[in-house]
Order: sequence, then structure tokens, then C-alpha cells
Amino acid sequence: MAAKVNKEFQATVLVEALFTTDQKVCEKYGVSERSLRRWRNAFAFGTDQELAACVHTKKEAFDREWVAHCNPALAAGINFLTDAARFAGDQQKKNPQFIAAIAGAVKVISEVKLTSDIIGARIRQMNSGETDEQAEQVFGQPVASRLKQ
Repeated sequence: MAAKVNKEFQATVLVEALFTTDQKVCEKYGVSERSLRRWRNAFAFGTDQELAACVHTKKEAFDREWVAHCNPALAAGINFLTDAARFAGDQQKKNPQFIAAIAGAVKVISEVKLTSDIIGARIRQMNSGETDEQAEQVFGQPVASRLKQ
């Protein structure tokens, strides 16, 4: 008979499986894909309430910390783009594809930064009891109105 597996462990595997392949998560944690499918079914069909509670807790924690997972990748990308732009030869700097690639990357980075700032401000607002009027003073009417939604 197989040993009882900890619900916290099962929940960790299930949450990570949301963001990678079953094969990778199973290799990482040393479990079979059959076990993963069994745990997933128990969660999906609500047959294991303890597992369901653990999965929800782990997923909420993961969602709260998503920015921390992005920072190293974003920093590496920014450093790469900075080096590419700084050390590009004259031919590259005149190449429309290179210019478009750098411009597109800068646009994505600025959108990620803005989104992060807005989410952070919204979380601070919710935690501090700040009013919508105060948010409008910080972001201006159009952005604050979108935050209310």
C-alpha cells in the first residue's frame, strides 16, 4: 500500500502544474503522472475538501507573489535590450527590423511597469482604506475610473 501523501505537497504539485507541463512537474517532485491526474480529479470533482482548501490557499499565495517571479526575467530582458541597443553596430542601428524589435520591447516593458504600478497602487488603496478620490489625485480621472471596475 502506498504511503499517504501530504495534502500540502499535492496542492503544491497541482498549482505548479497549472504553469508547466505535467511531465516537468512530475519529474521535479518525483511523482507519477497517474498520481497527478488522480489528485487533479479529486480537486476538480470536489471529492477531497482538504485538498481543495490547500490548492486554493497555495494558488492565492502564488497569485499574490506573481510580480516576484517576473522581476528576474524582466531584469535580464532589460539588460539584454540595453546591451543590444548600446553595442549595436551601425548596420544594426539602421536596420528597420532591429529598430522595430527594440521599440516593441521597450513598449512591452513600459506596459508591464505601468501595470505593476497600477496593481500595486490598487492593493495599497484596498489595504489602507484610501478613497477613490485619492486614487484620482494620484492617477487622474481615466485611470482611477478603470481601477474602480
